[in-house]
Amino acid sequence: RRAEEGKIMLNVVEIDLVSFCISLENAIPHYLLEKPNISFSTRIDPDLRTISTDRYRLEQILLNFLSNAFKNTNSGSISLDFSIINGA
Repeated sequence: RRAEEGKIMLNVVEIDLVSFCISLENAIPHYLLEKPNISFSTRIDPDLRTISTDRYRLEQILLNFLSNAFKNTNSGSISLDFSIINGA
């Protein structure tokens, strides 16, 4: 809602997805990554090396999603995939 009202300033820059994913994984609390019976992986489409985004905001959103995924998953896998969607 604040973004719609123009109250959030975005700092859009080009980011390298490999380094972003490493940083994101390092930011996930270790107790979540070490949950038994859950595997975590990231995948980046080879044709997608960089994206333009507000790194801080994207990291906040993805950490929230991933934390919820770990907290609400008892077994299985959690995957974060970056890919290009045709027509987008």
